Amino acid sequence: MKQYTRNPLYAITAIILAACAAGGGETGTGFNELVHGTISRFGSIYVNGVRYDTSKSTFSVDDVSGSERDLGQGMVVTFTANTNADGVSGEAGHITFENSMEGLVTSNVAGVITVMNQTITYSPDMVFDNNGSATILSVNDLVPGNGAGATVVEVSGYPISETTVLATRIKVEKEAHTLGEKVEIKGVVSSLNEMDMIFQLGNLTVAYDTNVQGFEMLANGAYIEVENEDIAEVFNVSNQLVATRIKLRKDPQQILQDSGQRIEFEGIVTSILPGAKTSPETDYDFKLNGRAIKNEDSSATFPITLNMELEVEGYYNSVGVFIAQEIEKHEDSYIRIEGYIDAGGALPSQSAIQIMGQRFYINNLTLMEDDSVADDKYLSVSDLQPNHRVEVRAYKDTDSGNYIATYVKRENNEGQVIRIEGNITAVTSATQLEVEGMNIDINSAPVPGFPLTVGKFVKLRAPAGGYTGGILYADEISE
Repeated sequence: MKQYTRNPLYAITAIILAACAAGGGETGTGFNELVHGTISRFGSIYVNGVRYDTSKSTFSVDDVSGSERDLGQGMVVTFTANTNADGVSGEAGHITFENSMEGLVTSNVAGVITVMNQTITYSPDMVFDNNGSATILSVNDLVPGNGAGATVVEVSGYPISETTVLATRIKVEKEAHTLGEKVEIKGVVSSLNEMDMIFQLGNLTVAYDTNVQGFEMLANGAYIEVENEDIAEVFNVSNQLVATRIKLRKDPQQILQDSGQRIEFEGIVTSILPGAKTSPETDYDFKLNGRAIKNEDSSATFPITLNMELEVEGYYNSVGVFIAQEIEKHEDSYIRIEGYIDAGGALPSQSAIQIMGQRFYINNLTLMEDDSVADDKYLSVSDLQPNHRVEVRAYKDTDSGNYIATYVKRENNEGQVIRIEGNITAVTSATQLEVEGMNIDINSAPVPGFPLTVGKFVKLRAPAGGYTGGILYADEISE
């Protein structure tokens, strides 16, 4: 069984316009953009709400020639492309994926994890692929350690500081590490001590010697990849990663900064503290995924708050501060439903599905996963049928009033319970209410220890078959 979760709040995308000269592009002529972002779905691939045709694409996956089959939702990719005038379709050229790290889970306290001693941040909705494990069903189940027996995971995401990675995808590569199998991590070298032959990658201390291939490339500020394939140890007695190979790499963020082109990306506000503004380097207003942003969009009058999802468009100045000429706020997908598509609720012509009487619209930004026995990587709205069990995450669009699905996962129909999380939108009696427009009867549930008021966020559970006659008969309600 595969387990996937994802939240688009933890996505970031960037388009570098006109990055390639005429005749450029790694797979041929005619590509005039470089796209860097997170895959939300396939058919061909969707990045930042644009469907890019991959029929003529070539692929590189962790430095090895690959194919679209090697890619997954939540992976951060870079590719040459053309985007059509409609803004929602285009063509991709050469597509490259490189993980942030593939290594040991070094600590795990109730799902708060480090990988290779680096802090991994995520929301409950980031993409988690358990790779068919029968024992690891969520992040909480990852086994920590510094050698044999620890869970090995591949992390794809964005560095938001020297010590922290914002994960868009975590995949279990091996339930228990075997010494001698490769683990790897990328980062910027600091505190290089050539006498003691150690250096730092964020929170990780790395030990090396003159037999390590690539050690001569070490320098403070260098962006590198460190590998360990030692048959005796991954970490030594001083809790230092034992390097067996070092490779000089290109820093993805530096590539964007050096492009000199107009860029569009989206991400999470990681700091609302402005810079000191005493120099060009500190003249910024907040940080998005760890990047300093100067707000020059006079129309963005809403307050910017921590963990808010924003889309910004602009360019990097000469000192590495991003000048945001346009800022757009994205809505939080606060609604969660696990249930069944209604009879007559499959509406592909409207790009929608209906669950318990409520319609949810699917667009190019919607991440779609298939965790049913069909395991269809290219799942689309036309594949969803009445009585299919789905998990949906959504928000209510303030302009149209429609419910927009950010995440849809098809599951096996095994008679599971029904769950709803959302706001109360109407209260008609002590036991009758509406949650996001869905009719709920809580007569069989224990009396809640809180007032039922419009706008209150609640969690509901009902048994399989609990939705009948247009009403969900819940047996649990909580805050």
